[in-house]
Parts: sequence; C-alpha cells; structure tokens
Amino acid sequence: MIYKTLFSILVLSTLLVGTSYSQSLINFEVNTDKLVPGELVELTGQVEAGLEGQPVAVEVKDSEGNVIDGNVLAQDCNNSIIQGQNRLIAVLGLKDMIVVDNPDALLVCAKERSQDVKNLVETLNEKGHPEGKQPAIVNKPWGSYTVLDTGPSYVLKRIEVLPGEALSLQSHQHRSEHWTIVSGSAEVVRNKETFKLKTNDSITIPKSTKHRLGNPGSELLIIIEIQFGNLLDESDISRYEDRYGRC
Repeated sequence: MIYKTLFSILVLSTLLVGTSYSQSLINFEVNTDKLVPGELVELTGQVEAGLEGQPVAVEVKDSEGNVIDGNVLAQDCNNSIIQGQNRLIAVLGLKDMIVVDNPDALLVCAKERSQDVKNLVETLNEKGHPEGKQPAIVNKPWGSYTVLDTGPSYVLKRIEVLPGEALSLQSHQHRSEHWTIVSGSAEVVRNKETFKLKTNDSITIPKSTKHRLGNPGSELLIIIEIQFGNLLDESDISRYEDRYGRC
C-alpha cells in the first residue's frame, strides 16, 4: 500500500539567483510504501524557489512532533525544526520554532514566520553583510571552498578538490595566496613551473602569477589557503584556461 504523507521540512539550499541565497520552509507530498528517515526522495507539487524535483533528505518527526538533525540536544520541545552541524545546539522548552545552525549564521524564528526569511536576507544585503549574498560553503564544479575567517587584508579558506579535478589557470592582480596541503596530493602550476605537493607541503602564489591547482590523486585534496591583499573577492580572477568553460 502506498501512503501519501504531507511533511514540513526545512530545506537548506543555495538558491543561485544572482549570488543570493535563502532558506525556505516548504510543504510537499511524498508517495512511498516505506519511508526511511534520511532517505532521498523527490519533491512534488507546488514548492518554492524552483526546488520541485530536487532530491532532499526527509527526516521523520519524533513523538513530540519535532524534526531534529545534527548535533542537537533538545528537551521539552514540541513541533519544532532544529538542525545543527558540527557544534552542539542545546534547546529547551521550544514550541513551534525553527533553529538552523550554519557555519556562517544561526537562524532562529517562529515556524509561522518562516516565509519571512527572505526579508531577513534582503535586510542583510541592505546592511552589507556578506552572509546575505554568499554562504560560507561554496560549491564549485571542481569541489568546494569554505570561508573560515576574514579580516581587512586577509581571507582564510579551506579548499577541497575532487579526485581528477582542477581549478582554472588563473591570476590575481590584487592578492597573493599561500597554500598548505592538509591531505591528499596536489599538482600546482606556477607560471612555467609544475610542483608535486603532498601533506604538509606549502607554496606561495605571488600577485599577477598564473597558477593552477589540481588533484591528480584518487583521494580528496584538502588545502588551507590564506589570501593577502586589498581586493579579496571573486571579481579579482583572470582566467586563461578552464575545463568547465568559465573563461
């Protein structure tokens, strides 16, 4: 027998409309004869932000009507959605609330106000907060990067490059970069030189230097990057070769 179940779930999704993103609480229907918590299903029906047909992990409500995911300690909570990641989220006595912890921001709101999250994002943009335009974890065709820390003249990133993938051959006019290999193996092109690097190796990329980072190995490449300069955003990239057609 196929049961038709209506769920409310918080979908944390990067919505690529320009560079903005937001979180949306949506209702959708799932047809399944045996629902498994965390199972990937496809959204159907009328959903927000063009998410229909995208796979998401469905979490089943507990006996108190809560949807809880991640590193969460919840006591005496009812009908709430609580999602944590690495650090512990401890909540007490919540009712009809949403708590979502991302690396760059913490969202707390009443469930009945979930559709107003987009107004918060607009306010963040108006006030110049980077969290309103770009999430801390940015997915790329070659892998992803996570912004760990920023300052007036530096940015600290964790970069992950998938096996067999490579960034574009590029240069920066306003910043230098220093890379340290955390795990995996790297192939680095710096002008006309090519370097094979392993865990704990480091290399510096001066301003205006053509360079490329690649992962020739079979394991995930993880590096820590420190950028130094007076312009530290994605606009300071000149691409010369790119396997993903971004030149």
